[in-house]
Amino acid sequence: MDDSRQPGLHVRSPQGVRLDDEGMIDYYSGLIRSLGGKVSAHYVDGYGVSCRGTLSSFMERDSSPRGGAFYMVAQPAPVRHPGWPLDSLSLNRRTGAYFVEEDSRQGDAEAEQSFLEDYRRRLTAFLVKALGLRQ
Repeated sequence: MDDSRQPGLHVRSPQGVRLDDEGMIDYYSGLIRSLGGKVSAHYVDGYGVSCRGTLSSFMERDSSPRGGAFYMVAQPAPVRHPGWPLDSLSLNRRTGAYFVEEDSRQGDAEAEQSFLEDYRRRLTAFLVKALGLRQ
């Protein structure tokens, strides 16, 4: 996480310049190529809330079937999901299929739904506490 090549909050602007989808694919495929062409990756979600002078944060490594540890490769898939350019560089670790390919999600739908429901509960609990809400 301390590596300066990690995008952190600036996934769309890793060099201080906002990239469009194709710019992101070019930038990250070049970075991956410089690291040998294939890297292990995962996403980290983070939220910050300021309420009544108190700052609260929530951070979680994505351990969903689709978002848990996966590979990123230098060779992009020809398929694109507008707004989700890194899916064209990301491979499902189990199937080896690009995230943009429909079959990369087969068999993961039920586990993904369960993860999302649990994640929603954890995030909602954080927001209720951080904002001082009553359930």
